Amino acid sequence: MQNTLLIQAIPYEDESPISFLLRTAKLNAHSSIFNLVGKVNYQSIIKESLNYHLVDDVRFSLVLNALNINSDYSYLAFERSGPTNRSPRIIGAIEVDHELLVLDNIRYCPICLAENAYLKKLWMLKPIYACPTHSCFLIDSCPNCDNPITLKASVKNCSCCGYELDKAPTREATSLETIYWFIDVLNNNSNKLFKEFTACWKAFNEFFEFDGSNTDLKVSLYVYEYFQSPETSVLKLSSCIHSRRDYSHPRIQLLPFLKYERFFKQHIQTVEENAYEYKISEKSISRKLSNYQIKRVLKVSRFELEKLIESDYLKFGNKELYHGNISSLDIERFIMGLNNVDQPTFEILDTVTICNDCIDLKEISKTLEINYETARKLANNGWFDVDKNVQIADKPQMYSKKKFIHSKANTC
Repeated sequence: MQNTLLIQAIPYEDESPISFLLRTAKLNAHSSIFNLVGKVNYQSIIKESLNYHLVDDVRFSLVLNALNINSDYSYLAFERSGPTNRSPRIIGAIEVDHELLVLDNIRYCPICLAENAYLKKLWMLKPIYACPTHSCFLIDSCPNCDNPITLKASVKNCSCCGYELDKAPTREATSLETIYWFIDVLNNNSNKLFKEFTACWKAFNEFFEFDGSNTDLKVSLYVYEYFQSPETSVLKLSSCIHSRRDYSHPRIQLLPFLKYERFFKQHIQTVEENAYEYKISEKSISRKLSNYQIKRVLKVSRFELEKLIESDYLKFGNKELYHGNISSLDIERFIMGLNNVDQPTFEILDTVTICNDCIDLKEISKTLEINYETARKLANNGWFDVDKNVQIADKPQMYSKKKFIHSKANTC
């Protein structure tokens, strides 16, 4: 069903889709985009957040068609590279991950808004946390009522209290170097470079979610440092993890970076080389880990993790737990060589009689009820911290039983 508009707005080249529709609604004396589009069209096209759905060129094109507006204006929205709402958006030749977009609310520069009453599409990118023209931080909540900005009737007034948004006080952004650099990365038109940028953004953003300090400014600074000063980036991450030594094991803290290990090999290596002696205490923070996260922490494949679960090698007792989320504290006890009653995980080996206090991988796999290949890979990954100097002529590689039993208790 198409609507006929008395007046059609002319879009600015860099305008966001919701801004264009808000101005169109005002020009045609509609109190909101809901009234502009009509109830039937609104419910079928826009199901949740206006900004979330109208950033999508497919949905925006449907709105333009319903309003009988020139379909060429669909360029205002980001083209979607795949079939789902989580698919990357295309900017130029670059595919931008949806996690780099501000989709749930709106942010703006008061000075820009006062000069021209429209919202810029560039402000929807998280790394653009300040206005590159006026050197002030973008605003994402009403200065008067403190509610998130979700515009319904006008680009210049808060939907909750009517505050004139262009009158908002500004806060100076002293350095815009990271923003200019990000714009250069976008204009570089290299998806390979941008994929590395995205991996870094997502890793640092998740890392700082731990204490709620993951502001766009902070994440941008750490990502910028990763590219511009790699050695400093490595040392700073190691220092950050050390500063949280009372709350979580370093291997657990590294989870955001283990996900993108190919970009963070030096970071991970340095953190593990400088690892502190962590002890579980009342300050330790528990977080729920999925099997996907656990296999990264333990450096095993999905198949190997399943075998460890099946044999109850992780010593949690109830196997049903493995099919849900596991507390990070339980995983910490395991990688430190402790089970749920604070005894060495490998105490089971005390029941094995072995000549000359030595044990080979075949006996290890039999004792732990895992296959030989899994035992071999675990040994190669340093799980056992075994003494490979124990050798017997014409015999398989032998491991010190004593060191095998206590290795995980001494690993941190």
